[in-house]
Amino acid sequence: MQAPGRTRTWRLIRMMLLLLAGLFLANPATAQAPNLEPAPYKPLPVGTQVWYGDRGFAVKNSDGLELELQLSDGDWISLYGLFLKAGSWQYTSSSNYHFVSRIDDDDVAALKKFWPLEVGKKTDIIVTEIHDGSNLPRDWKIKLQVTGTEIVSVAGARYATYVITETGIGEAFSAGGGSMETAEYLTTHWYEPGSGLIVKSTKIEKRATGRDQFSGKQFLSELRSATFPAGTTSHALRRLEAAPQQVAVRSMSEAAKDSAAWEAVKFSNRVADFQRYLNPYSPDEAAFC
Repeated sequence: MQAPGRTRTWRLIRMMLLLLAGLFLANPATAQAPNLEPAPYKPLPVGTQVWYGDRGFAVKNSDGLELELQLSDGDWISLYGLFLKAGSWQYTSSSNYHFVSRIDDDDVAALKKFWPLEVGKKTDIIVTEIHDGSNLPRDWKIKLQVTGTEIVSVAGARYATYVITETGIGEAFSAGGGSMETAEYLTTHWYEPGSGLIVKSTKIEKRATGRDQFSGKQFLSELRSATFPAGTTSHALRRLEAAPQQVAVRSMSEAAKDSAAWEAVKFSNRVADFQRYLNPYSPDEAAFC
């Protein structure tokens, strides 16, 4: 049989844990992940203009899983299935010569199986880059996986998104007396199905992907604006309403009483005093038996 003092102590601890759990669950930031329908591939319409921070692109051509983009700095690249990139310096980020990535039929076939997005979906792809100076290849093993869904806040707006991780490992490379060690990065994408856009991405260089990079370097990309061609009805950013704040209404007399009760016990070292103070906020004592 437990001593009365020990029993009261454990009851108090359990009451405090339940109070903390209630505060945690009431916080909108801890709301459960949204339940999303499978998201089919949604090619962006030609003419779409998108900005992430001070960098942007315009969609110039769309063909199956391929989107041809003109970047705000004037360069051109292609996106395949939204996640794979064809163009200069897209995986190996810098060197004395360009590395140009190419997407082949096997890559496209693997991407087709990745869509529609559903939690648990994953695919493995090998993207080959060609080094301009030597014409030698460098392979990247890319792994895409839908790890879950999440409500994410971007530029003051909230979106229900799929979370996709992209892991890339580039093989060691040497040519013309120069060499690069094995490279590795991890990118997390937040994809909003209504618009067909990635609204946020974070990237960490786990092992540097270029000579001007360093291991541990991190990048953040957040959607600033998206403009679809006039008359577009197939694409739209679906902003969620702000989560309601749950505020308890208390009278002035109740607040005064509580303040006085706290002043009476805040410096006490007796468990019984704190138990007496917490009683008005606690569930029925029977619940802790």
